Amino acid sequence: MLQHRFIDSARQNPDKIAFIDRSTGRDVSYKQTLLAALILARRFRKLERGRIGIMLPTSAGAALTIIGALMGGRTPVMINYSMGAEKNCRYAQQQCDFKVIVTSKVLLEKIACEQLGEMIFIEDILAHLSGFEKTIALIKSKLPFRSLDNILAVLPYFHVFGLTINLWTPLCLGMTSITYASPLEFKSVANIIKETKPELLVGTPLFLEGYVKQSKPGDFSSIKLTVSGADKCPESLRVLYREKHGIEIFEGYGTTETSPVISANPRNHNKPGSIGIPLPGTEVKIEHLETGDPCGPGEIGKILVKGEGVMQGYLNDLEESSLKIKSGWYDTGDLGYMDEDGYIWHRGRLKRFVKIGGEMISLVMVEEILNELTPEAVQCCAVELPDARRGSKIVAVTSLEIDSQELGKRLAAELPNLALPKKYVVIPEFPRMGSGKTDFRGLTNLVLQMEDESQTQV
Repeated sequence: MLQHRFIDSARQNPDKIAFIDRSTGRDVSYKQTLLAALILARRFRKLERGRIGIMLPTSAGAALTIIGALMGGRTPVMINYSMGAEKNCRYAQQQCDFKVIVTSKVLLEKIACEQLGEMIFIEDILAHLSGFEKTIALIKSKLPFRSLDNILAVLPYFHVFGLTINLWTPLCLGMTSITYASPLEFKSVANIIKETKPELLVGTPLFLEGYVKQSKPGDFSSIKLTVSGADKCPESLRVLYREKHGIEIFEGYGTTETSPVISANPRNHNKPGSIGIPLPGTEVKIEHLETGDPCGPGEIGKILVKGEGVMQGYLNDLEESSLKIKSGWYDTGDLGYMDEDGYIWHRGRLKRFVKIGGEMISLVMVEEILNELTPEAVQCCAVELPDARRGSKIVAVTSLEIDSQELGKRLAAELPNLALPKKYVVIPEFPRMGSGKTDFRGLTNLVLQMEDESQTQV
């Protein structure tokens, strides 16, 4: 169990710093973390059985709450507060059958969320824990040498990538987590990297790009390993890290349903552009889209996963569970292929393929060409809209004004006619998910709204 691995780390390294919390300016040792978690566990046992909601930003307080819940025999339900916090709270309470939500007064004020009657505040709980440092002393021992000793932890805990890599991995390995609650504050995070000197940097491409653009050569000198996940890592980002800091980005791949990591590039044999090889205990097979037969090396098909990390199913949703898991194999909904060396190459979500004129067109492919042909400052995305004649059409969305006629001519030289965007629209701020990934559904809805408004005006 994760909490037991954490307890082992705390007993071995009581005085080592577990969290450097840059949001509150407080350092918390492993001894302090363990003692606080034990007190929280006792309190949570009195609140509710089964599950307990947690809506907190990445911080030492959030980590203590999650650990305390598990040590108290409660299952933490992480609530996404980045979009529709109150609605997400209500949905989680109903779907997962719990009432109590541990949150923060500061967070509610920041996201303009109304206080719900079932909420309790971490500030009120921690205010009464000031004496916990004096309670008991744990046996001291030195930390065995590890090649990586501290990690920048800014990914949100409500996203499984952040929960696993930024919380449980360092706690189980006895590492120090340097936490900060706002991963989108690129300049602040870049300064934190420069000042606190983390050795491990993990993030989504959007976050990694924001940090490196706010840095100067030498600012990332402490970084020994940089890992990108949750979204495709563009080649331009790899080049930027190489040229500015001499850092090579290692890419991994996973899904929420697989706990989450499926594959990663080994440190001693990185294949830039691939998403690596399956983790030990994880099986991956590529299945033909139409026949269901296994695909050969280099042949694109559906990515299926089997192993200890695969979920048992979706809570209270037997129908969706049976659709996604068959004979122990989880259908990721992603397309890709495996090369001769066993490395996996991701080729996009099946949902992000459009059927036009009987042909399957990859929106990701269109986006990659759009990004190649437009200035670096322009963010590009391709979305699908309904079309009366062909069923679907592709619309190119850019964050800045461009010469669509000139761009259309250049695209025609790179893409087949069916894959060419039929319209170009400008949306300065793309909607984002909590992980930093583009919210494609939200972006598509914005484009649909713009199209409806233009037709109404006509």
